[in-house]
Amino acid sequence: MIWLTYATCCYCQPSQLYFNHLTQNDGLSQTTNNVIFQDSKGFVWISSLNGLNRYDGQNIKRYKSNPKDPHSLPGDYIQSRIIEDDSTNLWFTTYEALVCYVRKHDHFEIFQDTADNGHPIYGYLLGFQLNRKKLAIIEGTSDLMVFDLETKQFEKKAVLPSNIKRVIPTRDSEDSISSIIAFNYDEPGLHFIEIESNVRKKYAIRFDGATNEEPSIHASDAIRAGDTIFVAGKEGFLRFHLKNDWWDFYPTADWYPSRLAFFGDGKIIASLIGGGWLFINRKNFPTGTRFDHDPDNPWSLSSSSLYGVWEDPTGVIWTGVSGKGVDFTQPRKVKFKTLDIGKLWNILEFPVGVQSIVEDQEKFLWLASSSGIYVLSPEKKPVRHFSNSSQENKILPRNNVHNLLIDKKNRCWAFTWNGLGMFDIEQDEKSFHQIDTTKIYIFGLELNEGQLIFSNANGGMDILNESGEVLALNNLESFPIKAKYTYLFQNHHKLLYACRDLTSIEVRDPANDFKVKRELLFKADIHYFYEDVIQNVLWIASSNGLICVDQDTWQMEIFTEEDGLPDKQIYAVSQDGTGMIWLSTNLGIVRFSPSENKFHVFDIPDGLQALEFNARSFLKHSNGEFWFGGINGVNYFHPEKVSFIGTPPKIQFTNLWVNENEVPHPECVLTKATNISEVKKLTYSYRENTLGFEFAALEFSNPQKNAFQYMMKGYDKDWVDAGTKGYARYPNLPPGSYTFMVKGANSDGVWSDPHGIEIEITPPIWQRLWFQILIGLIIIATAYLIYRSRLARLRKQYVLQQKTIESEMKALRAQMNPHFIFNCINSINAFILKNKSALASEYLNNFANLIRQILDISSEETIPLEEETNFLESYLKAEKLRLKEKLQWNISVDENIDTFETVIPSMIIQPFVENAIWHGISPKETTGLIDIRISKEKEALVCIVQDDGIGKEASKERRQKLVTEHQSKGESNPKERLALYDQRNKTQSSVDSIDIYSPDGQATGTRIILKIGLRK
Repeated sequence: MIWLTYATCCYCQPSQLYFNHLTQNDGLSQTTNNVIFQDSKGFVWISSLNGLNRYDGQNIKRYKSNPKDPHSLPGDYIQSRIIEDDSTNLWFTTYEALVCYVRKHDHFEIFQDTADNGHPIYGYLLGFQLNRKKLAIIEGTSDLMVFDLETKQFEKKAVLPSNIKRVIPTRDSEDSISSIIAFNYDEPGLHFIEIESNVRKKYAIRFDGATNEEPSIHASDAIRAGDTIFVAGKEGFLRFHLKNDWWDFYPTADWYPSRLAFFGDGKIIASLIGGGWLFINRKNFPTGTRFDHDPDNPWSLSSSSLYGVWEDPTGVIWTGVSGKGVDFTQPRKVKFKTLDIGKLWNILEFPVGVQSIVEDQEKFLWLASSSGIYVLSPEKKPVRHFSNSSQENKILPRNNVHNLLIDKKNRCWAFTWNGLGMFDIEQDEKSFHQIDTTKIYIFGLELNEGQLIFSNANGGMDILNESGEVLALNNLESFPIKAKYTYLFQNHHKLLYACRDLTSIEVRDPANDFKVKRELLFKADIHYFYEDVIQNVLWIASSNGLICVDQDTWQMEIFTEEDGLPDKQIYAVSQDGTGMIWLSTNLGIVRFSPSENKFHVFDIPDGLQALEFNARSFLKHSNGEFWFGGINGVNYFHPEKVSFIGTPPKIQFTNLWVNENEVPHPECVLTKATNISEVKKLTYSYRENTLGFEFAALEFSNPQKNAFQYMMKGYDKDWVDAGTKGYARYPNLPPGSYTFMVKGANSDGVWSDPHGIEIEITPPIWQRLWFQILIGLIIIATAYLIYRSRLARLRKQYVLQQKTIESEMKALRAQMNPHFIFNCINSINAFILKNKSALASEYLNNFANLIRQILDISSEETIPLEEETNFLESYLKAEKLRLKEKLQWNISVDENIDTFETVIPSMIIQPFVENAIWHGISPKETTGLIDIRISKEKEALVCIVQDDGIGKEASKERRQKLVTEHQSKGESNPKERLALYDQRNKTQSSVDSIDIYSPDGQATGTRIILKIGLRK
C-alpha cells in the first residue's frame, strides 16, 4: 500500500503546537531520554544513559549511582519503563538490578536475582505490570521473570527468544494477561508468546520476512487497542488484528516511526526519526497531522528525530529529542488560531506583519502590511496580493500600508506614506487609484452621515467631496491646520472624538460644524476606541495604558502595569458578549474582567503569532471572531469560546533550608519520612528558626507561568504573592506552632487548594510552659516561705510591741496613781493638823473607797464607761471634802450610749478633771463647777470637761510663781496613754483645750474636748 498524505487530515487537532524545551542547560543529566513518566504526585521522571532525572516544572533533580551510598542507583544506564505501585513507589530497571524508588525516604532499594551457582544475574528489563502485586521482568537474555512486590522474590515465568528488548502484554476475555508480543529492535519479526503456569511456552514469529506474504518489520514499538496491534518499525507502520488475522502495512521513506502512544479519544501519536511528530486518527490509520522542527520557530520541536512519546494524565505530551533533551506541549493550551500571511503567499524571506484588518461587504478580509495588501476569502484562503513591487507599478502608491478603510460603497482606502489609494471593490479593478500623493494621511473615518474625513500627517483634517467620478479632498476649516490627528472615532451620540498631537482628545459635534464641545487632556498616543453603549463608557487603547472614560461624568480611570497589565502599550481594545474586555498589547493578548478588576495575560503557548501586536490592527469579524494583527501574522478566535486548562497544579515541597543551610533529608516528626515532599510536620529549636522553602506547582501546560501564593499561618496575616518564584524565606521565626501553606495557579490562572506543612519552633527552656510552671511554683514556694518567716517575725515583733505598750501604759497609770494618792494624803493631813477629825474621818473613808476603786481598775487597760463614771463620782466627792464644799459637778451621759458595752482606757478622764480642779477651781474664792458631758460621734466617744475656774492664762501665771509646788502630770500622761492606745488598737483619739471668756473679755473657765477612738 502507498503512504497517504498527512496534510489532508481534518479531525479536531490544533493547527499549531508550542513546545517547551528541557536541555542539559536546564539540568538534564544527558540528552538521550527514551522514557518519560509522570507519577501520581505530579513529578515527571526522565530516564537517560547517565542517571535518572526528576522534573517539577522549575528545577531538575538528578539521581546517579554512588558506590559509597547503598541507597543510590546501582547504575546510571536507565532505559526501562517506569511503573508506580499502590504505595506510590516507582519501579524500573538498570542493567545491574531491579530498582525501587522509595518515595518516603527519597532513596532507592536494589533487588537482584541470583543464578543457581549463587552468582548475581545481570541484564534486567522491566516489561510490564502483571497485576497489582507482580511485575514482569526480562532477566538475563531470555528469561521472563515475575517479581512479587510483597515477598520481594523472583519467580520464573517463561523462556523468551534471546535478546528480546521489548514485550507488549495482551489480555484475554477475562482481562488478564495471558500472552505477550516480544521483539528485538535489531532483528525483524514479532514473537507472539502464550504464558502458561507450568513455565512452558507457545510462540510463533510473524513479520520476519520469512514469507513473501508478510513484510519484514524491525519493530521499535507497539501498542494495543482491543484486538488491534499498532506497530512502529524502521520500515513504516503496521496494523495487525489478532483475531481476524488481517494486517495493513504503510511503508515510509526518509523517516520512520520510533514510538507510539495513545492520545485522547481515538488518536495515536507517533514520534518519528527524522520526521517530528505525527498525530494519527486511529480510524483512518495512519493519516494525520504532522509537526516538524522549524529552525525559524523557537517554539517548534527541537529536532526532527524523536525517541519516544508519552501523554501524561493531564494531556501534556512529552517526547525525547535526539541530541537535545526533552520537549513537551499541551495541545489544549492553544486558544488562538494563527494565520501566517507569509506562508500563505510563500513569502519566506521575512515575516509579514499585519498593520490593519478590514472586512468588505462580501466577507472578504483585507490585511495591510509593509509588503502590500493581502486579501483572504471568507474561508481564509489567499485570494489576491496588492503590491507596488509587481509589474504594474501603480497598483499601490507604496507597499507600506499602515491603515485600511472600507466605506459603505464597498471601496477600500489604503493609507501609505506616498499618499492615499482607493480601490473600488465592486468594479474589481486591477489597481488602486491614487487620490492625493502630496499629502500623507494617517487615518480615515466614515461618519454616520456618510462623510469621509481624513487626518493629515502634516496637520489639519480633509473631507472627501465627490462630483461624479471626480474625488477631491478639501480642508475642514474647523480643525487647526497645524494640529495632527492620529485617530478618529464617532460614538453612538454621533460625537466625534479626534485625538490630537498625542496630548488631548477633542470631542466635536459634526452636526454643528465640528465645533469642540469638550477636551480631554491625556498625554499619550491613542490607538483605538471601543464604546460600551449600555454603560455609556469608552474604552481607549493608548501608549500609556487602558483608559476608561465615563461619557456621563467624563471621569477617567487609567489601568497600567501596576493593575496587572503586562505592558502599558495597548494597541487595540474591544468587548465580547459576556462583558470581557480584550486587548492587544506589546506583550501578548489580555482579557480584562471589569467586574473583578482582573487581567489575564495570554502568552506564546496560548497560540499567539508573537508577543507583539500592531497599533489599530483589529477587526470584529461578522461571524463574531476577534482578529488581532501582529508582527508575525494574525490571531483570530471566538472570545466566548476560549477555553482554559481547568486542571489545577499539584503543589509539592522540593527543598528545605534551615539557617541558610540546605537540609536534604528532613525528618517528619509524625511519619519519620525523610523526603521533603512527604513530610507532614517539622520541629526545630529556637536556634534553628530561619527557614527557607522551595516548592513547585506541578502542571506543565506552561510551567514558567505557574504562579504561587504562600502564607505562614500563625505568622502572616494574609497570603503573600510570590509571582512565578517557588521560594519563600522566613528569618528568625519566633517560637510557636505554624502551618506553612502554598497554593499555585496554572498558566491559565486556575488555583489549587492550599498544601501545607506544619512547623514547630520550640522555645528555649526558659520559655517552655513546664519550665515556667516549675519556676512559678519555686517562686510561689519561696515567696510563701519568706512570707511565713516574715509573718513569724512580725508576730514576734507584735507580741514584743504589745508587751512594751502594755508596760508603758502600766507605768503611766502607776505614775498617775501615786500623784493622786499624794494629793489625797496631803488633804487628810491638813484636816488632822487643823483638828478636824470628823472631816478627816469622812475624808479617809471616801479616800479608802476611792483607793479600792483605783486598785481594781488601774491594772486594766480598758474598762466600761460605767466604771469610769462611777470612779469619777468617788473622786469628785473626795475632792469636794478637800475643797471645803467649794466644788460642784455634773456628769451627763448621752442616753444612746450603752455605758456597759462602751469600753475606754481606764482612768483616762480623771486626770483632766483633776487638772480642772487644781488649776481652775482651787484658786477661786467662790464655789466652782465641773461639768462633764459624754456623747458619741461616729467612731469616737466625745468627753467634754468644762470648769468655771480662773482660766489657763491665770493658772499659768500662778504656777510660775509657785515654782516649788509639785507639777501636775494631768496633761502629758493621758496624751501619751492615748497615743499608745491608738497605736495598739488602730484608732484615732485627740485632746483639745479651749479657754472660755465672758462678753467683757474676762476668763471664765476652760473646756477640754477629749475624743477617744472606739475599738471595732
